[in-house]
Parts: sequence; C-alpha cells; structure tokens
Amino acid sequence: MAGAAVFTNPFDVAKVRMQLQVSDGMQGKVGSDALEQGEASSGGKKLYKNVFDCISKTLQSEVLPKAPILRPDAAQGIEGTQRGLTAAIIREGSKNFFRIGLFEPVLDQLHGTEHRTAPVWKRLVAGGISGAVGAMICNPIEIASSVAVSSVGYQGYKYKGFIDSFRVITKQEGAAALWLGTGISTIRSILATSANMTVNSIRQGVCHLTPVLTSSPQQGEAAA
Repeated sequence: MAGAAVFTNPFDVAKVRMQLQVSDGMQGKVGSDALEQGEASSGGKKLYKNVFDCISKTLQSEVLPKAPILRPDAAQGIEGTQRGLTAAIIREGSKNFFRIGLFEPVLDQLHGTEHRTAPVWKRLVAGGISGAVGAMICNPIEIASSVAVSSVGYQGYKYKGFIDSFRVITKQEGAAALWLGTGISTIRSILATSANMTVNSIRQGVCHLTPVLTSSPQQGEAAA
C-alpha cells in the first residue's frame, strides 16, 4: 500500500504548493518574512489555478525566481512532482503498519477468538481504535513529510531533507510542534480506517465462507 504513494505524491506536492502560494486573500502574516516578500513580489496573484495546473507547471520547470514560494533551485520536472517521495512512502507505510496490524488483535479483544462472526459495530470500533493509534503515533511523520514536499520550509526555513525537517522543527518550535493537528488527523483516521477495515474484513469473511462450486467429471459420475 505504501507503494501507492508513487502515484499520489504528485497530488500531495501540488496540494502543499497551493497552500503555500500567495493569494489575494492572504496577508502573509504567518511569522515568515519569505511569505511577506513573496506577496510583494508576486503582486498578490496566485501562482497556480488548480492542482492540475500546479503539476503541469512543475513538470515544465516553471520557476518564478523573484518569488520565494518556488526557490530557483527547487527540484522541477519529474523530480519536482516526486519531491518528498521517501517521506510519503515512510508516512503511508507507518500508518498502514498500525492500521492493519492492530485491527485483528483489537477485534479479538473486543469479540474474543471464538469462531463467531463479529458484528459490524465491533469491527467499526476495532478499525477506529487502530486508526487512532496510527494517527497519533505517526503525526510527527505527517508533519515532517508535509514540510519536506514544500518548496519553502516551515515558516521560511529550508530543509535539507525528511530527517532534517525533524531537527529543524524540534529546534525552532519544540518537540510539541510535531504533534500539531493531531486531533483532526486522528478523527480523519478513525473515520477512514473504521470504514475501510470493516468493509475489508467483511469481504474477506464472505470470500472465505463462499464455497467454490467446482466438480470434475469423475465426481459427477460418482454422484450419479
């Protein structure tokens, strides 16, 4: 599942860049001189129209040298759309490790190990718990991966890579900054994981219980 990040990462890169771009409604007062300077140099205009326009311009290596939102040395082309790919793979792999790995053990604790089909509500609870644990533990990776794909670092700082983002954020903002937004991330993970794991477990149960209707000619003759 972590391998899917190869296909979704360009959209994550575009999302972060669009969030960082200077729009007409933004004041640039977010503790970053770079954003304030960017607003002045770009005239308050949006750099990208939409996510597809962002990906297209990244592939075409369109860099605005006067605007710090895209550094002149920022990776462009295919490399630009896959910026932070390592971080994205680690993020998805770590989340799925807890989401999938904890589901069955939690469900066993809620329902027992008897050969009885667990009701849907217990599956939902088990999925919610595993999703919540995964979101809370992996939130620092979520934060680090988000700033790793941005062209300008968190509050104007530039990062050398995924690991360096942990060091800079911890040094500048404190370790608590790595858990910013944990509440929203946890709620999102609870809803998504409970639904996904419940549907998947029911599907596996149906496939396991459904007999394979195959018979050989010899079996047919024997039955006759």
